[in-house]
Order: sequence, then structure tokens, then C-alpha cells
Amino acid sequence: MDKKRLKEIQKDFVESPLFQIFNKYPRIVYKYRSWDDRYHKRMLTHNEIFMSPPNLFNDPFDCKIYEDFSWLYDENQRNQRIEESLMKNRDFLIEKHGSIEEGRRLITENYSYPATFQMRSEKSTDDFNNKHIGIASFAENCDSILMWSHYANHHKGFSIGFDEKKMKVSGLFDLCESVIYSEEMPNLYIDEARTEKIRVQLYKSNEWEYEREYRAISIFDNDQIKKPGHRIVKFDDSYVKEIIFGLLTPEKHRKAISEIAKKKNIPLFQMQKIPFKFKLIKMPYEEQASR
Repeated sequence: MDKKRLKEIQKDFVESPLFQIFNKYPRIVYKYRSWDDRYHKRMLTHNEIFMSPPNLFNDPFDCKIYEDFSWLYDENQRNQRIEESLMKNRDFLIEKHGSIEEGRRLITENYSYPATFQMRSEKSTDDFNNKHIGIASFAENCDSILMWSHYANHHKGFSIGFDEKKMKVSGLFDLCESVIYSEEMPNLYIDEARTEKIRVQLYKSNEWEYEREYRAISIFDNDQIKKPGHRIVKFDDSYVKEIIFGLLTPEKHRKAISEIAKKKNIPLFQMQKIPFKFKLIKMPYEEQASR
């Protein structure tokens, strides 16, 4: 079954009464935003999610988990891999280079400089990811003091709560999963499988664990990247379960967001301090009380 048909089936399921029955108590994931940023506004005004390339992230290790070619320093392993590559790519090598022997010569030459081969492989991986991978990051909680500070204009912004189950089966993305935090990089063999190329983007250093990140990931083919706006995902109003104001969201921003929420029938909440604790709590937003 091709990707387009699968997405059509997923979309039909999301819109069916059966999904609504099973999705009565949805898990919510959050996007911390700033109303002062015009692109952040568009998530509410135009129902747009931007799928960011990895090179825009603030973590220099993000999406930089590479295949380990240290086996090239072992002569026996290197020779074994050469023969495996010759068998796997036999028809291509004959068509491209005229003979298996010429293919063997070229592969052997490439493998003769392990450090250079590793460097070229990593650059190729980075180039592919930045061109073909798109990621939208969410948080699994709405009450993180640090997240409100870092991603919502120092508590003066807002947070949008999305229906996680609906996103996962919507067909809008190729993968929706929680980030995996670790002290060490995973030792992964990345083959050509689509799922492996995507799933490796879930790993991050455990120093980022406080973010409790949830990722929606898509991989764009060559035809898709030629289309303008291919990194913009449009979603239906029903994907948004709630909107939350920060502790310090200005009144004029709350008013503008409230008007949009009313039109779309989206519940509003307000973050508040818990007395005598370094904690936040989400409370129903009462517009009259804010005046």
C-alpha cells in the first residue's frame, strides 16, 4: 500500500464516529508559543505547523547520530563488507562501471581511508536530514517553568494543546513518538528502511530530559521538496483541545487569542502559581476575572 493511500485511510478513520468513541479521553501534547512572533501566531490563525529541518535546532547533537564505520580499520571485516557490497550491488556496478572488478577497485579505494569515509558519510547524512527531514516538537506537559521561559516568551506567551492520538493516526506525519533520552548515543546500524531513518531522530542527550519532548516527524521525498511550502502542515480545528495563557500573558494578547478560541470552540486555561511552591497549575480561564 502506498503512502498516499495509507494517509487517506488514516484521515477517514480520524473523521469517523468510531475514532471519537475510542478517543473520548485524549492525551494532550503542548506547543509553547509567543504571540509576538508572527509565525507562532499562524498556528492559531492559519492552523499551520512548521516541520523544521534539523539544522535549525539549538542542540548541536540533535539528529546527528551516524553509522559507525570503525570496522574499516579491521582488514577482515573490511574485506567481508566489500564482498557483501559487490553481491548486493552487482547489477548496478556492472551497468555503471562495466565490470565487477572495476566495482571492487572503486569500493576498495573508498574504504582505504576510514577517517575520510566516516567524515563523508556524516556530511551526507546531515545533508540528507536537513533536506528531507521535518520535525515539529511538542511537550508532554504544560506546567514546566523552564519551558514557559524558554519557548513561550518568558511566560508571556501561550501554549496550544494538541490531541496526541489524533495526530498519531492522522496521516499528517510519518511518525509521532516521545523522544528517547540517553547518556550515550545509541549504537545503531542505519539501513535504507524508511522507519529507521525516521526513528533515529528521536534520540537526544538526557540533559534535555526536562523538556519531555514529543516529536512529529516527516520525511520528504524528492518530489515533495520541490513544492513550495512543503514543510507546512495544515490541520483541522478539532486537533486543538485547549489553549493556555502563561502567567504573564498581556491582556491584549489574551483578548486576541480568546476571540480566536471562541470562534473555534476551543477551551481556554490560565497558568497560575501554586502558593508557597515552585510549581504551576493549569486553571480554567475566566475572562471577567482578568479585567
